[in-house]
Amino acid sequence: NFLTGGEGRKFFAVTGLVEQTDSARNLFTLRDSFGRNRYYCYQVNIPSTGQVVIVEGFAHIAPTRETGIVARRISHIGNAPVDPPISLDLSDLDERKHDLATIRTSGTLIEVSDDEIDPNYCFILLRGRGAVLPVACPKSAKAELLRLIDAEVQITGTFHRTVSGLRKFSGPFIDLASSDAFTVIPPAPVDIFSAPALEKRL
Repeated sequence: NFLTGGEGRKFFAVTGLVEQTDSARNLFTLRDSFGRNRYYCYQVNIPSTGQVVIVEGFAHIAPTRETGIVARRISHIGNAPVDPPISLDLSDLDERKHDLATIRTSGTLIEVSDDEIDPNYCFILLRGRGAVLPVACPKSAKAELLRLIDAEVQITGTFHRTVSGLRKFSGPFIDLASSDAFTVIPPAPVDIFSAPALEKRL
């Protein structure tokens, strides 16, 4: 399977700060001096966000042909603050700099579609200034999302430079952090000064 099978195991030990955790998928995101990576836990408990840990394990090519990084031993050595989400435009996202970072951005919701291989998710297309990017959302939210097409929204989530699995689309996307990480931006009130001057009506 993904955690124990695969090819070409390379063992490692690394120290870093736990920035995100995902108990549903049994993984966490660690930031070290080289950047961020996701680690799958195998027979160890997921560390808590904000912990500084030493992680020992192995990296390999999983049967899905994805690179898997597996934590086999985790030692808690301290705590540190986790940075708040990075606020930026879609066009400013950098695949190397922001991969696996928590970001906050906004744009127009222009399309909703099913995830082609995972029935638990759907994708929206978010159009920002000079860029369009998919956002993965829970399938349970699809009906509500369809009603919000053309709405201006703000989202908070994890930026990924590529989609995992055997998919037609393999470019960057955002994984919505939670259902409350999605906010509709109310339209601006009508500008009262845009009306014709009163004297022009007389």
